[in-house]
Amino acid sequence: MKRFQLLFLKLVPYLTGSALIFALMFFGSGVKTEGANSPIASNFSDVNFRVTADQVSESYVVASIADTLMLPSAATSGENFITISNHYEETGTIAGQTNTISEKPTVIDTSNLARGIIKYTVQEGDTLADLADFYGVSKDHLRWSNGLKNEDLTVGAEILIPSVDGIVYKVKDGDTFDSLADKYGSKVEEIKAYNDLENEDAPKVDSQIILPGGDLPEKERPEYVAPAPTPTYTTPSYTYYANGSGGRQGIFEVGSYGYWASLYQYYDNTGTPDPGAFGNCTWFAWYWRNHSVDTGALPESYRLPGGAIGNARDWAYSLGSRGFAVNNTPAYGAVIQSMAGYYGHVGVVVGVDPGNSVTIQEMNYAGPNGMFNHVYQSTISWSDAMGYNYIHGR
Repeated sequence: MKRFQLLFLKLVPYLTGSALIFALMFFGSGVKTEGANSPIASNFSDVNFRVTADQVSESYVVASIADTLMLPSAATSGENFITISNHYEETGTIAGQTNTISEKPTVIDTSNLARGIIKYTVQEGDTLADLADFYGVSKDHLRWSNGLKNEDLTVGAEILIPSVDGIVYKVKDGDTFDSLADKYGSKVEEIKAYNDLENEDAPKVDSQIILPGGDLPEKERPEYVAPAPTPTYTTPSYTYYANGSGGRQGIFEVGSYGYWASLYQYYDNTGTPDPGAFGNCTWFAWYWRNHSVDTGALPESYRLPGGAIGNARDWAYSLGSRGFAVNNTPAYGAVIQSMAGYYGHVGVVVGVDPGNSVTIQEMNYAGPNGMFNHVYQSTISWSDAMGYNYIHGR
């Protein structure tokens, strides 16, 4: 008898909730036409059917009851509320009655989105915290779903809101239900259910879906900033990079003497003068790096400082001590440095073919046919390239 009583008490909220839902949907939300009531869902196929503000409110109450009592129908009730809200927004008025719903959501076309995603237009006075609270999602999930680095919102901008706490995700090539669930901490069955993908073998590339309960890994979060590489200082091999061909191939001259001579008094966009001796390798490397920053080809972190930074052989230490990353990994925009000879030598990396070769440009090349104040471009083998320092950004 006691076991029966406990079972009965456990069933009470479900029975009560089901009764309330039944009453609201079939009596409260009915469409009154010629003395008859018809449930909302059965009228969606009628092009003349109009959803009223009361019906939207009632469907919201139904969804809230189901969610509060954790009924099995909670997910379906929530999706029905979204569908009814969408229909109300699309139809606008009924029998001359103006659409007067003033509370969120301001829902617009979602035909290109998964059914659980709400597209919302930011209104004056909206805050991320208010929207997150209203829709029952976390601020971070709402922010990550829209690629926002902070909580700032732009009035009139369209944002995507998941109907369940989780993230809105754009499917990439190679994504599977299993890989998404494993990487983002969601569940395969929930991903399929919330996106109407139960009969699909894989999500469609470029579609936007909800990952219920999902979190973005730290490196995928829009606010993530990669740490600067740790500077390392190594002594490269003494390949004759400074005083000979050094295994170069395809050597050709870039520009002319007159062109480079016209840049004798070079200043970058910050008004800083080139500290290198004109016509030498350090002058050109500094010019190329800062000019590339000025034109947007390289980030600001690659701008080289003015003032004394030493001869070419001193650059790895001098710039490394100022926060520039120094290692043996060639990359576009890096200064390539050799310590060979008394002064050393520097150039710039303008191309990388990993495992094969590195393309560089340099002024005052000392190899065959090299001339003062002339710039040459050439390629060096990957094995030779591994013997030099590379100075990146900071």
